Amino acid sequence: MNRAIKAVIVLLLLLTATLCVLIGVLHTQYATPLVNSLLSSYSQRLASQHTSIQYPSSSILIPTHIKKVTYEFPTHFTLHDVSFEKTDLSYIDQVDIWLNSRLIKEGKLAIDSVLIDGLSLQQGINATHPPENVLVSQLAINNLDYSDGHFSARGMNIQIEKPLWSHANQIMPFGKVQLSADQIYWQGEAFNQLLISSNYKQERSTIYGLSFEWRDAQISGQAEQLNDRWSLINVTLNKLNLNQKQVERILAKPWENIAPVNWDLNSVDILNSDLAFNDIHLINVDASIEDLTFPTNIWQQDSGYLSLNAESVIYQGEQWIDPSFQANFFPNSIKISNFNASLLQGFVAFNGQFSPNSAKLKNLSINGVKWIAEQENSTHWLGKLFHDYQSLSIEQLNIERSQFIQLATEPFWQLSGMSAEGKSLELIRKGRQGVWNGSLTMSANSASYQNIVASQGLFEMESQHGDWRLNRLFFPLQQGYIEASATMAFSKPSQPWQLEIGVDGLDIQPLVKPLKLPFELHGLAEFELTASGLAGDELMFAHSLTGQLQGSIRNAAIANPPQQHIAPKPLPTQASQLQPQTQEELKENETITSSAEFRAQNEKEVSVPVEISDIQIQMDRGRINVNKITIIGSDIDGKIEGQYDLALPKKEKVTLEYQQACQKHTGALTSDISQAEDQCLTDNTNHSK
Repeated sequence: MNRAIKAVIVLLLLLTATLCVLIGVLHTQYATPLVNSLLSSYSQRLASQHTSIQYPSSSILIPTHIKKVTYEFPTHFTLHDVSFEKTDLSYIDQVDIWLNSRLIKEGKLAIDSVLIDGLSLQQGINATHPPENVLVSQLAINNLDYSDGHFSARGMNIQIEKPLWSHANQIMPFGKVQLSADQIYWQGEAFNQLLISSNYKQERSTIYGLSFEWRDAQISGQAEQLNDRWSLINVTLNKLNLNQKQVERILAKPWENIAPVNWDLNSVDILNSDLAFNDIHLINVDASIEDLTFPTNIWQQDSGYLSLNAESVIYQGEQWIDPSFQANFFPNSIKISNFNASLLQGFVAFNGQFSPNSAKLKNLSINGVKWIAEQENSTHWLGKLFHDYQSLSIEQLNIERSQFIQLATEPFWQLSGMSAEGKSLELIRKGRQGVWNGSLTMSANSASYQNIVASQGLFEMESQHGDWRLNRLFFPLQQGYIEASATMAFSKPSQPWQLEIGVDGLDIQPLVKPLKLPFELHGLAEFELTASGLAGDELMFAHSLTGQLQGSIRNAAIANPPQQHIAPKPLPTQASQLQPQTQEELKENETITSSAEFRAQNEKEVSVPVEISDIQIQMDRGRINVNKITIIGSDIDGKIEGQYDLALPKKEKVTLEYQQACQKHTGALTSDISQAEDQCLTDNTNHSK
């Protein structure tokens, strides 16, 4: 027993002495050859046993040569200029290893920390895990330059606490990760000055802090992984500038290769940014987003909140200045609150609820807007906005001191100093426009239609359940007035209507301009019109129009149009004294002279007063009868009469016969086809015969 005890004591003394010798050697010049010898032996052992090892030996990072090894008591080893045979990892500047004081844990070699400094991987790497019989508590890599043909990083530093590899091909181990990089480059996108603090796990990873620069913008925030989604928390994007094409290119990139592009925008702030997408350009915008999801359609959000203000917003070419609003999102519904913006030198404000095909405004205020349409598409954005709406209502409408001018197409018109007040208005129902419900009062300091000018106009209407009524329309004219009342049943498929108009002192020009008259007719109209019919469609209207018009035109006058002119022939006495060549020149000169005189004479049109008989027009179920209207003046004689069937417009029989001096015109009143005849020329020809 004593011998056994002595033997054990001797063995322990020998082991202690051996360990002391090894530690002592590590403090001498023999440390480097000793470590290289051990590495060579270990590599050979791995090569012979790779079939029994969980991970392929080719993926285990075992160096083949170390230029210098230093040791710092008690557990710190430093390896300088470490070489590898693998093509993807050939050289490391320095490796620092801190062993655990217990050396063995869970049957594995326990390493407290590994620091790799100065590493370049220009062909990527398949895996980074250590052998399975080594337990690393902390792994750090400094000054890493990496590239694999798809992804590159420059100046990267990584620190991973308790790294864990779940499979052989895993490049980044799970664990608590601290990462920084001068630049990361992927798919043409550069992410500069990247900082990440995270807990990277197989499920429910967490990013405690993230910041980087992208496209000259500063981005920071936090995130949490929930199943296949990421929840973005306290994310800020500052000075992000993207135009329409850039947005399209960015969205087309395979972001799903990095992480699932399913985001819950828990709290995201956009500051001082310039963004353009889907015909909208946000300039110097600040926005706060809460509880929205991306890329879910805005109409399919379960909940969410957005507040926005910007220097300006351009939508469909129209610029809104200093817009601001708040929006709450619900399934198939968005509630807009406190919308305010300057538009067209005025101000617009509203609150309301929107769906994909409807709008319900609680209030709409328009103040001082000056809308001038000089091109046909001046309001295409407004038409596009409401084009697919099935319903539109406004609980309270207020318009003050606004101006609307239409110069894009004839007839031109304008309203200035316009004010309006509406209550409980329903303007679109089941896709059909009309005033289905509510009341509206409008006034204008001045109004014009073509050359008709009115002042202090008034318009009052109301509607209940589709039964619309124009209670009063009154526009004072310079020499008279226009007044009207009307009804229409929007709720009925046939839409029956009635109209009464009284006019006095109305310039006749806009009324007769659509007619194909061979002259310009001026005068002031006075008439009364009563009419009724159905407006369900064009066919109903054509077969139902019934009523009558009685009126007269005072101060009537006709402005002579250009007339044909036949150049006088040269006098025989003059022609006989000239040579043949001179006669041709004279004829040419006389023709030019007479044509010039004719143009000069007709540049000064002369208005000829005329008397026009009373106008009486009857309408019976779409058939219009125009009683004979005579036009009498100095050397002027004409008449208009006939019938017109709205259902058969090609068989029009309303004709005009008009003669002024030698000129006689005959033709349909609304047709470009007419016959013109010079009576004087005909009479001279007959007389010469």
